[in-house]
Amino acid sequence: MGHVLSSYQVNIIQSCDQCTSYIFAMEKALICSYCKIICHKKCISKIQNECTSYCVMKNETEAGSRHFGVRVCALTSERNPVPIVLEILLEHVEMNGLYTEGIYRKSGSANRMKELWQRLEADPTAVNLEEYPIHAVTGILKQWLRELPDPLMTFTYYNDFLHAVEMPGKQEQLQAIYRILEQLPQANYNTLERLVFHLVRVAKEEPHNRMTPNALAIVYAPCILRCPDNADPLTSMKDVAKTTMCVEMLINEQIRKYNERIEEIEQLEYAEALAVNQLKLKRQNTLWPLELRFSPYKRVVVNEKSSVDLSPVHEDSPTDSDIEAEKTLMERIKSIKEEKEEIVYRLPELEQPGSDQENLDSEASLSTESLLDERTGILDSEGQY
Repeated sequence: MGHVLSSYQVNIIQSCDQCTSYIFAMEKALICSYCKIICHKKCISKIQNECTSYCVMKNETEAGSRHFGVRVCALTSERNPVPIVLEILLEHVEMNGLYTEGIYRKSGSANRMKELWQRLEADPTAVNLEEYPIHAVTGILKQWLRELPDPLMTFTYYNDFLHAVEMPGKQEQLQAIYRILEQLPQANYNTLERLVFHLVRVAKEEPHNRMTPNALAIVYAPCILRCPDNADPLTSMKDVAKTTMCVEMLINEQIRKYNERIEEIEQLEYAEALAVNQLKLKRQNTLWPLELRFSPYKRVVVNEKSSVDLSPVHEDSPTDSDIEAEKTLMERIKSIKEEKEEIVYRLPELEQPGSDQENLDSEASLSTESLLDERTGILDSEGQY
């Protein structure tokens, strides 16, 4: 049949592709290294279908790019810092699944997931995810993470993450977790940053999808912080609570930072609206000459207090103070826009709590407050025109 089967320890409940019965956590199963078919050991004799990926894997020169079961560093580049399959799946869920109740908790159809797996493996950009149920898409996303030879948070730092959550205080735990994150390979760090930002967006819609940070951590901890394959099963079972706690703390901390930055953006938008409004008022209150619409003279000013004197006069130019005030307002608006763009760009960042970057955030907040404080002075100056 072409299958290359190897022993596989199940970390979360899955279904056997042959008998459709459950394979429970910590049970031993068989998995094909090529097509990833999973079955009980007792069901090996029932396998009748051909390995769909065998011919692709057999000759590396013909294989082209593979997207499942490959190390993250081999799937990323300077142009694509996040693996393309993961980015496509995340974007689809963000567009179509954030309000779906039980998103990531409910399982998709095994047959549809297998079909989607094969199509994504062949050419991710040619797949129309609209053709698949949302739970099949989320199921294949979790499968992509589980099939990584080395999980996103890596086997190397598995014990370090566990020790981090054992520290006495919450702040110490967070700082330890973020210090370890900074040591991850760059490809893993970028991919994890994108995934956690996605989970923050899912958690923000908890009233609709019923997925709390804890629920998301329970689902994703076995995918991104799983124990090494050679670990003792009993020990790994005991570690589940710690790995879940670690991922949950990461999600909650990123939610807190996300809320802070959204608040900063709202303050900047308010400051920008004030500045734009002041600019409009200044331009309206400036005494510009009013041209006579049908006069043969192009430089004729209408004196609104008299309908008799229509003699041409020289147009007055705005004063230097008008020009300077308008320039200052335009520079302020530009500065606010740039600051907003920077905060939006930094929304997904996994930064160390209490780091220098947070100090910069505080300075940005202070600069926003100073912009708002200038409102009174601007209004006072407007009354002079």
